[in-house]
Parts: sequence; structure tokens; C-alpha cells
Amino acid sequence: MGANNAGQTNVPAGLSNVVAIAGGDYHSLALKADGTLVGWGATNVSQVSPLAGLAGVTAISTGYGYSLALMGGLVPVPQLGELARTDGTWRVTVPTVRGYHYRLEYKDTIAAPWLAFPSPASPGDDTAKMLSDPSGSETNRFYRVRVQ
Repeated sequence: MGANNAGQTNVPAGLSNVVAIAGGDYHSLALKADGTLVGWGATNVSQVSPLAGLAGVTAISTGYGYSLALMGGLVPVPQLGELARTDGTWRVTVPTVRGYHYRLEYKDTIAAPWLAFPSPASPGDDTAKMLSDPSGSETNRFYRVRVQ
């Protein structure tokens, strides 16, 4: 199970209808069958606090200080890869399905609208694709993978 220094292993009482769980270093997420999320543990960089109002989530991933949700996907998608920062760029691996397009979107605050990077959406071809934030931003951001 690991450490519990931020309550990340204390599953909320009454949690039900869970289809996936992801565990970060200091927080955990549960994806419910209705496409909503429940989070618990650390919130020092908003890992779990922006979950209210998110709906239509089809896959989740967590890590050190981040939560990632695949939203709007009409295709069942396996677990997302870990969001990782390498060479100053945030990247995530996404399994793709032929006939759909995948785009990494972001916002700097939970109240802001979702923004797309200027690069075109990546076409699915039944392989894993790397999506990235080309801006090199070091600020805390919220990311989602949009499937169209």
C-alpha cells in the first residue's frame, strides 16, 4: 500500500461504483462508473480539489503532484501513461484507436476555459502516442486529453 502521510490510503467511507483507481505519491483518485471522480489525500497543488464538476471522465492517471483525466472519450481507453516532465516539456502517453483524434488541452486555473495547443490533434492508429505541452511552462496547470 505504501505511506499514508497525507491520507492517500484512507479510502472515503461509502465509496462505490468504482471502475478505476489511480494512486499518486500523496493522493489517490477513484473513477466512478458515471464518469465522475473522487479524490483524497494531499491538496497542496490542487491534485484533488478541482474534481467537483468534472464529468464524462473515461480514464485517469496520477503521479507526484498531478492528476490527469481523459474526458469526452467515446472509446474505452486503457490506463493513461504517467504525465512526466522531461527536457522542460510535460508529456503523456495515450493509447489510441483508429478513427479518433487525440489532443492535450490545458488551463492554468480550474475556472479558466480549456485551451488547445496550436499543433493539430494526433490521429489514432491503434498505437500509443506521446502528447506534449510545447510551451515549456513551469506553472501548475490542469491537463486533459480530448478524444474527438
